Amino acid sequence: MKLFSQERGQGFPVLILHGLFGLSDNWMSVANQLAERHRVVLADLRNHGRSPHEEDMDLDVMAADVLELMDDLFLEKPVLLGHSLGGKVAMNLALKFPQRVHALIVVDIGPGAYSPRHLEIIKALEAVPLDRISRRQEADNVLSSYGLPEPIRQFLLKSLARDSSGKFQWRFNLQSIKSNLPRLSEAAPEHLTYQGPTLFVKGERSDYLTDADGALIASLFPRASLAVIPGAGHWVHADNPGAFLQVVSRFLLSV
Repeated sequence: MKLFSQERGQGFPVLILHGLFGLSDNWMSVANQLAERHRVVLADLRNHGRSPHEEDMDLDVMAADVLELMDDLFLEKPVLLGHSLGGKVAMNLALKFPQRVHALIVVDIGPGAYSPRHLEIIKALEAVPLDRISRRQEADNVLSSYGLPEPIRQFLLKSLARDSSGKFQWRFNLQSIKSNLPRLSEAAPEHLTYQGPTLFVKGERSDYLTDADGALIASLFPRASLAVIPGAGHWVHADNPGAFLQVVSRFLLSV
């Protein structure tokens, strides 16, 4: 699949992969900062943003998509940075094609299996009557009625756009995401290892990475280190961008 991507800057390449329900635009402020030293490529994963929508969706095919993008853009061996679902995809690619990854940054997700989350978000998104709303505020009101906090609502609404007929549509493929959510939550292949430098970044207030993940991380990524971003939840780069950029920039200088 030909993924949509956009670029900033010049230098050693860094490829950024967003999380579930996100898109490359979410990472533009980070990309602009990193672009002072690097060629930064931001991709929309399949069924997200401006990339194609397909029924098939799992970590293997998504990693293959990213590898195809790397080939198309002549990214022989970039640093991969992935958040949440993007981190799952990045780990899959690094484990299966280690010769194509210079270094790995995984943001607030672990290599183990997760019980499917976001079911309440999916329920709220399905309740938005896209064929009847005329203003973004109407969609926000529906999401709010399902108890979604304002930061999550604003994050989701970044993917609400009008189609060619003027009607609102989600830029993510909600039905495919819902159908494949268990596959997106699977563990990384435990029979492989990635020997390159690896940084796991955890939000201090997030429960996505715990001490229990340490043994599996060490076995799959022997050169892994961990950085905890104070005051941050799951959306680490948005909750404390200064500390996040400092940690990532320091890591990039070391590899």
